[in-house]
Amino acid sequence: MSTGRKKAMRGVTVFFDLDGVLFRGQSQHLLLDLARRSGLIAWRHYLPLLGWFLAYRLGLVRRTSRIRARAYRLFAGLKVVDLDNLLAANSRKFFAGLDPRALELLEDHRRQGHRLILISAAIEPLVAFIANRVGMDRFWATRLEERAGRFTGEILGQAMYGARKLEAARYDLHQTTAHSIVYADHISDLPLLAAADEPVCVNPDRRLAEQARCNGWKIVTTQVV
Repeated sequence: MSTGRKKAMRGVTVFFDLDGVLFRGQSQHLLLDLARRSGLIAWRHYLPLLGWFLAYRLGLVRRTSRIRARAYRLFAGLKVVDLDNLLAANSRKFFAGLDPRALELLEDHRRQGHRLILISAAIEPLVAFIANRVGMDRFWATRLEERAGRFTGEILGQAMYGARKLEAARYDLHQTTAHSIVYADHISDLPLLAAADEPVCVNPDRRLAEQARCNGWKIVTTQVV
């Protein structure tokens, strides 16, 4: 590792959430819809999740564990390679969903030599796919369990959601002793934002916007929501 790289890693670490920050809307909604259209998951299993996606985006959902578990089970039996192929075949659709102004912000941090980390509750294949293509230094995501080349419908460990994001971020900051900047949009990201040296609420939902105003945190709007 070069001296310059060490300096960058020990300077500033920037955490970007995915949906609502880098991605306009919900990337997992797009993925599940594409999987349904491709016949990888059944419509009857996908339909109950549609209302939840909308309610979550509007900040109306408080408890998410049961609905997220239902979403993970949609992948049960699906070949890992088939999901990878689906992502690759639809790369343009995912890239079209990335917010240009958020990408400009990311590039500005890159030019300054900051370490870039994508941290999202979305499933690992999707987060890895996007992280690799936008040039993140690393990523954190919800890990799907695999067995004999297929997903089991269960996850490994905990979902990368709420306080779990803070645990992951603390691991990175412990390794790098870095100053932290966090870009996030949802009230569930409150623990991570509260622990950041520079919390930035991007297109925040109503509850997070209230917290941002109370705490004097920066609010950034990159898209019409």
